[in-house]
Amino acid sequence: MAGNKKPRGRSGKAAPSLTFNEPHFPYKADVWRRLTPKERLRRSWQMRSRIPDLKAVHDRKLFPKP
Repeated sequence: MAGNKKPRGRSGKAAPSLTFNEPHFPYKADVWRRLTPKERLRRSWQMRSRIPDLKAVHDRKLFPKP
């Protein structure tokens, strides 16, 4: 019976693998590259201010759950 199982969710297609040099969102990466350093800094601080608990995000990155 193990051979009769169908893949769940997707239509059996494997997700395209990304390399470290390849961004997850190519459009956003392209727009980000065109910004001046001043605009990047302003946007990054805007995004940072939207995170409700910075310490929790930091801890989640350092100590991921197994």
